[in-house]
Amino acid sequence: MSADHAVVEDLTGQVEPSVAPEREEQRLLDDLALGCGAADGRERGRVLEIRSAGTVPSEVVRQVLAMLDVEESVLLTATAERARVISSTGLRQSGADCVHLRAAPVVVTTGTACEECLADGRSWVSLRECLACGHTGCCDSSAGQHATAHFHATGHPVIQSAEADEDWRWCYLDHTTA
Repeated sequence: MSADHAVVEDLTGQVEPSVAPEREEQRLLDDLALGCGAADGRERGRVLEIRSAGTVPSEVVRQVLAMLDVEESVLLTATAERARVISSTGLRQSGADCVHLRAAPVVVTTGTACEECLADGRSWVSLRECLACGHTGCCDSSAGQHATAHFHATGHPVIQSAEADEDWRWCYLDHTTA
């Protein structure tokens, strides 16, 4: 059993024996990541209620509050870094004001390969699909950067991710996502 799990178990007194400690820890971390935790103060508030009730040793409460402090610090740092990147790159958070994104058709992704990478004998990281003509090219993290090359060659401004687990669009002209 990890030290963090022991803290959570000591604090709540409720750990199902059928749930592995690592899975319980991951479930709690997932709950926090989904906004049910320290980011909105509910988690810290619950710990303070437990401390006030006096049913849990103060050392356990101190350990849990210290973990929440670290989590909140990481969240604040990540939020500040995102704001800095958006500010320094000109990236807008919403594509609502981008006429190109609004005008682009809704397209079901059909691309399964970057043909240019295949021809060059390269592999790609992720695929992007042009919404004007359907061309599928590799992302900027790939060596070929064929989706961006396609934009420069054609002027077609909007691409979408061709990855099954992603749902976003990018406008090269307005540097914005939707």
